[in-house]
Amino acid sequence: MNKQITDVSAETFAYIAPNRDCAAMAAQVISEISESVHIAISDQAQALGIARSIADNGISGIICSASAEQIIRAVVDVPIQPIQPSTADIVRLISKMMDDDQIIRIKRGSGFTLSIGVNETLPLREFEWIENFFGIHLIRVNQYFDKAKTPLNALIVNADDISDDDVKMQYCENVWYANPGAETLVWALKNLKSLVTERTKGASSGYRLRAAMQFMQEGIVVFNHHSEVEYVNHAAERILGEEFKNMVSGNGQNYAIPISDALNFGHTRTGQIEHPRYSHCWYRVAPMIIANERIGAMLTIFDTRLLPGKIDKTANIKKSGFTARYYFSDYLTENDQMKTVLDAAKRYAAADSPLLITGETGTGKEIIAQSVHNHSVRAIGPFVAVNFAALAESLLESELFGYEAGSFTGAKKEGKPGLFEQAEGGTIFLDEIGEVPLGMQARLLRVVQERVVMRVGGTRVIPINVRLIAATHRDLPDLIEKGLFRRDLYHRLNVLQLRLLPLAQRSCDLPLLIKRLNEKISSKAGRDQLVLSEDAMSLLAKYSWPGNVRELENLLERLLILKSGEIARAEDVSSALDMNNVNALANQWRPQGMTLEQIEVEAIRQALARYGNQEDAARSLGISTTTIWRKLKNCKMNE
Repeated sequence: MNKQITDVSAETFAYIAPNRDCAAMAAQVISEISESVHIAISDQAQALGIARSIADNGISGIICSASAEQIIRAVVDVPIQPIQPSTADIVRLISKMMDDDQIIRIKRGSGFTLSIGVNETLPLREFEWIENFFGIHLIRVNQYFDKAKTPLNALIVNADDISDDDVKMQYCENVWYANPGAETLVWALKNLKSLVTERTKGASSGYRLRAAMQFMQEGIVVFNHHSEVEYVNHAAERILGEEFKNMVSGNGQNYAIPISDALNFGHTRTGQIEHPRYSHCWYRVAPMIIANERIGAMLTIFDTRLLPGKIDKTANIKKSGFTARYYFSDYLTENDQMKTVLDAAKRYAAADSPLLITGETGTGKEIIAQSVHNHSVRAIGPFVAVNFAALAESLLESELFGYEAGSFTGAKKEGKPGLFEQAEGGTIFLDEIGEVPLGMQARLLRVVQERVVMRVGGTRVIPINVRLIAATHRDLPDLIEKGLFRRDLYHRLNVLQLRLLPLAQRSCDLPLLIKRLNEKISSKAGRDQLVLSEDAMSLLAKYSWPGNVRELENLLERLLILKSGEIARAEDVSSALDMNNVNALANQWRPQGMTLEQIEVEAIRQALARYGNQEDAARSLGISTTTIWRKLKNCKMNE
């Protein structure tokens, strides 16, 4: 049955059958459907050589067993369709077993339900229906057959998974082998033809795409999943010159380009090439993903001397601190809702529309904002963060929009660009947007609408090219109803929206976060990691975490200092959280009949009385010292 393959056309396929029964069935099916399919018989050990031979003879696609798929995929570059017995195939096999003389004898003499083991690698579903229909008991068994706890009357195994002698020796004599049926093979062939058609279309599209990339001013280098260079455009060779071959042959390691991060972990990374001759060059390396499978990575090299506006200032982005250091992989979650939020954030990164991120203090709004920036085409540009809660109102205008020379006393004689200008080509993150004074909101609206700024004391408008991301823990619709936030500004900022869940609604993430934060804090402090007892972990799981992840990090740092080299127990956690005082405070202070502003001010006063200074009080409340100062000042004005 193992045929010599010669003179095959572009429409010829191959089926590498795991045994003679599969090969005979395939020959019958192929003769009936009039397809050009060459059949070879091979176990896993021989599959590699046969696959190479088949591919060298121009086969368009290969059908093989699921267990041989990875081996074959590593050496051939044609579409591969794995095949294994379907549920219907296994049901037919069970039906055949029921008519077997040995099974009939067991059923007559046993007086109990027939027990049949099923190999883990077989995709059998609807167990209950099958058991009821045949009057048997199906048991899933380990594929290595070393964990049997129930005596089996028969065993069904995947025909290409294990040898006959191994099964009979370790389990039972009555072994049945499941093979793919005719319908399964027809389905696999149909699917393979679709894969070949898609690849042909993709090859044509890929040719046009590669031709287009040759005219780009950015350098493009494409790596396959083996870290081998598959494509290089002219710009990459021109930008790097003689050093190009050294860079790609070393997988970027000598230039601190983390290509392996994209290939192995799916991370997108951006940075400056660390080589004196190429300090004007920046890179972005990102994974290439098709159908949730990483197939390679693309490295984009930017020559900042050629970018619009001659952004030589890009080389100074690191020095200025306008960089984003977080990526989506830094946001840890196992929560399904948050995974959906992260998926949406990745899609939003491809857009350039304003994005509003909402969520309680400490939920990671800036991590998401930086990740969106790093995942976008603006990743090479600056990431400028503005915290409105930390900026005094008198400084807001000059900091945001800049000023001209001599516009006010103390102004620099050469003037100063504002943060919007400094974010040119990148992203500006407007944190705590709900704290912007009403008067400043009108100027901000014009910037968002028109994408222009005018410096303080200036007479000309300056166009800006920035992506706007805003964040707040406040309820903006509620502020609009109270006349504290402009409705038109809200709708301009809220084109895209992400809402982050508080830690109290992500209890499944607590062990994950504790592990990561523990590693981070202990490494920073140069100490052994904190060890938490089971009762301590149980107490942490019950806590409501009003300060979210930020509060968790502060708590772990406090415990690391207090319990260095010891096990932290529930009483230590309780003491560190000062939970008794918190509960007593809750009982003493019941804010009935108070306004929101009065409740906030009372909470600040309680925290100040408890901690004795604004910095610790602000940290415990999850707000800035500037916010404390402003709210207390407003309260005195209203008294």
